[in-house]
Order: sequence, then structure tokens, then C-alpha cells
Amino acid sequence: MESRQRLNQDEIATILENDDDYSPLDSDSEEEDRVVEDDVWSDNEDAMVDFVEDTSRQEDPDNNIASRESPNLEIFRYVKIAAQLLLDDTDSPELVTGQEIEILKQLIPLLQPLEFVTRESSGQNYVTLSKIIPMINCLTSQLTKFSSSIECVTQLQKKLLSECKKRFGLIEFNTLAALATILDPRFKNLHFQDANACGRAIQKLKNIIKEDITISTSGSEDEIAEDFDFWSHHKQLAVGQKRRRASTKADEVSIYLANPVCALKANPLEEWEDLKPVFPALYKQARIYLNVVSTSVPCERLFSKAGATVTVSRNRLTGKHLEKFIFLGSTTKTDFFS
Repeated sequence: MESRQRLNQDEIATILENDDDYSPLDSDSEEEDRVVEDDVWSDNEDAMVDFVEDTSRQEDPDNNIASRESPNLEIFRYVKIAAQLLLDDTDSPELVTGQEIEILKQLIPLLQPLEFVTRESSGQNYVTLSKIIPMINCLTSQLTKFSSSIECVTQLQKKLLSECKKRFGLIEFNTLAALATILDPRFKNLHFQDANACGRAIQKLKNIIKEDITISTSGSEDEIAEDFDFWSHHKQLAVGQKRRRASTKADEVSIYLANPVCALKANPLEEWEDLKPVFPALYKQARIYLNVVSTSVPCERLFSKAGATVTVSRNRLTGKHLEKFIFLGSTTKTDFFS
């Protein structure tokens, strides 16, 4: 607060010095002018630092790690304080221009969908694989609808669309991702853009169910052949009934897809516990495919558990002890004190 008060006084003094009708009492010495100029620069610098720190505390009062890991968020925060920084100190090193700030403002809504997809696909406590195809579809839609009057932003938009098509254009033909999406009650087959990929995944799911039913029933019917079998007619009737039952089980997929989807915020694993009596064969497959993670490695983060553990005061920790510290830090209070 004192630095800001000194800053206001120095700014008033500077304005008065520029006035032709104003003449300072003690301004004959060049040395005194240099000292005043240094004081103004020091006060401006302190005010800028205080302003940036205050803004950071307002944006992140709880010192949340997730709020500091996104470059898109850093651009957003800089745009908010850039104008004030330029006004507080006109002699500061060259910063971005007004045109460049306008470019940054238009980049924020363009990059927000990518930030959201990165966060969602890097989750640990919820189903992620079944979200990949829906998120790619929504991401492509968001990027396509975006419009900008700046040429470089438009070029970036086209490049992002090209990279999405290059990297995820055939994601619907991925068996694991396609089956997980269909088995998720929130999405089912809504987001499939390729009819061949959707039909292929549905037929694959039906074949898996048929094979599972065949394997489960074949073991119970293995009996030693006899010369005379009085119950041969009964066995033929039973086999026909089981085939019809297997066909009915395979039709679970069609009935399941005909029902409406669940709410987007619903937990698919909990939803399947309610659907288990109606679709027992699909329930078994859902428990298999929905538990697959969407990424092979965690997303790179600016602040990680390992980075927060290995600090300057702990820079001599060995790998063995570091693993123990990270394990202890990952346990909950209930697990730790029980």
C-alpha cells in the first residue's frame, strides 16, 4: 500500500514537472534528478509486483495445483493484468502490443476445448475410455464453429482441425474405445460419425456375448456318449431352447441401444448395477471394457506429487525413499490412521 501511495505522489510530481508554469524549488542538481528518477522506477517496480501478487491470490486463493497447470489459463490471467501493467510503468521493458493482446484474447476460446479434453482424459477416479469418441466429436464441433477475424488465429484453427483428423480420424475403429463407448449408458452410439464403424462395434459386441454364452453352456452338456440314450429327444429340445436363449441374449444389445441414454453426470458403473437384472450379459462386458483407462501414461503437469516431494531441502532423497514418501502422501487419513 505504501509503494502505491509513493507511486501516486511521484506520478503527480512528474506531471507537474512537465507543466511549463511549474518550477520546482530544488531541481538545479542533475544528481537530484537522477535520484528522483531511480525512486520512481523502484516504486513502479514494487507496485507492479504487488499488483501481480494480489491478482494471483485472487485467481488462486487456495493455491490449487489444477489451476496452475494450464497454459491457456496463464494466457487468460496475463490478458487481465496486461493493461494495468502498461499503465503503471511506461518505461518497463517492451511487452506485447495491443494487437498481440487481441490475438491472445481470441486464442483463449480456441484453446479452451483442448484444455477440457486434456483434463477429462487424464482423470483417475472416473471412467475415461468411453469418453474419448464423444469428446473427439464435441471437440471437432467446437473447433469448426469457432470463427476469428485474425489470420494467424484462423490458420491455427485449421491446423488444429487437421491434427485432430490426422490423430483421431480412425478412433471409432478402435475396438476398445468403440465397445467402451457403446457400453456407456451416457453415450451408447450417439457420437459415432462413421456408420460402418458403429455397425462393426455393435456386431462385435453381439459376437462376444454369443461366444460367452456358448462357452458357459458347453461345459455343462459334456457327457459320455451311450449306445442307448433314452433322453436323447429331451436333449435335442434343451439344445434348441438354449439356442433361442442365446439369440435372446444377443438381442440385449438392440434393446439396450433402443432405450434412452442416462444423464451426462451419471456414474456409468453405478448405472450398470441398476441395469444388471435387465441386461446380465451386457453387464458382464461393461465391467470389462469400462475399466480400461484412456491414456497409457498420466498427463504432464507443471506440479506433480513427485515434484512437490523432491524440494530443495529434500534433494538428496533416493528413489527408494521417494517412492515411500509418495505412497504415504497418496493415502487418505482413514487408511493412514485405521
